[in-house]
Amino acid sequence: MKSSIHLAVRGCLLLSFALVASAQAGALDWTEQEIVASAGAANEGLGRGAAVFGDTAFVGAPGAAADGTVYVFTRGSDGVWMQTQQLNAIASPDGADFGISIALSADTAVIGADRTTLTDDGNRHQGEVYVFSRGDDGQWTQTQALTAPDFRAEALFGNAVALSGSTILVGAYNTMVGDNGYQGAAYVFTLSKGVWGETQKLVADDGAGGDDFGNAVALDGTRAVIGAFYGSGAVGQSGAAYVFESSGGTWAQTAKLSADDGAFFDTFATGVAVAGDSAIITSQSAQIGDNGGQGAAYVFALGDNGWSQTQKLVAADGAASDAFGSAIAIDGDQAVIGASSANNYTGAAYVFARAGSDWSELGKLVASDGAEFDNFGYAVALSGDTVLAGAPLRQVGDNASQGAAYLYTQPADETIFADGFDGVAP
Repeated sequence: MKSSIHLAVRGCLLLSFALVASAQAGALDWTEQEIVASAGAANEGLGRGAAVFGDTAFVGAPGAAADGTVYVFTRGSDGVWMQTQQLNAIASPDGADFGISIALSADTAVIGADRTTLTDDGNRHQGEVYVFSRGDDGQWTQTQALTAPDFRAEALFGNAVALSGSTILVGAYNTMVGDNGYQGAAYVFTLSKGVWGETQKLVADDGAGGDDFGNAVALDGTRAVIGAFYGSGAVGQSGAAYVFESSGGTWAQTAKLSADDGAFFDTFATGVAVAGDSAIITSQSAQIGDNGGQGAAYVFALGDNGWSQTQKLVAADGAASDAFGSAIAIDGDQAVIGASSANNYTGAAYVFARAGSDWSELGKLVASDGAEFDNFGYAVALSGDTVLAGAPLRQVGDNASQGAAYLYTQPADETIFADGFDGVAP
């Protein structure tokens, strides 16, 4: 049975929440809460960026007025998520696409705005990244704005962000490296005495024009994985992912990963995720059997002889053009993989769990009120018993592409997350 809760927040902004237990065939029977900005407008794209950590969730609406916005939600003791804040970039001439990428930890959030134009130096769509900190009062405040030190127009700095401890990793997949257009780069920022500063620019050892290195980034302690979904992989431009390690504060490339069955334009490294000695790399355009564009995810493990591919994951009910792998989130022994084009772009998200060294599909999450072209699963996030999935093209009332987000909580009697999970996102 579906119940709706309507809450008035921030003056005239009304948020509509729906609590349901999903009962669709093939879906996990988890409690669903839908987040829709009732006062939103067309083309805001709520759900294009998403992050969750414990009882806090950030959902980006990069198409919103004033160059994008991010909504902060907090889960109460009754299990209901409520909006507690709305964030916008400050101290920038233009914060375009604010909320396109989000990384979140306990009291720090990193939000990308990859189409920011720094008009003072004429760099159109250079991009910018904003750091927010949570104060003792529970409110989030912007504390710093980060830019690439080598200012490049159209770099799209901030298209992807990752956060781990005192390190931020920012992708700029469109940037020029030397004379190579669209080769891409990633930038490392380190916290020192309360200030984030750029400490290194990372590029692939074999980088070339058009690689789009930095289209996806993941970070776990002193290990980073960076995607280049048009890079030179097993076959031509099938895509590649690069592993970097930090030693003494200096990052160096230690491995290049590619699918053992890669094909041209598979977009291997559409999404990347890393947790300890394991990495999962998605390939949303991969052909499975006769199904073009069904998508796949590849598991890699670090052993005594370096990194090796150990498994290939596909959706049990996968079909052509599903784009399985459009997004991925991993934490410990759990992973969630989006398939934003499944069922004629309605979208879905698949939950996987690891037992020993093997990953297996636990089930599928689908929106209880999903419709064609919603793109559910475009962005996904995972923390503890909670999965967050964005549906940025969902129509709300008469507003096309206003967008929505869905939060799922597993039933208390399920134990798939009760294995020592510590709630720390990579």
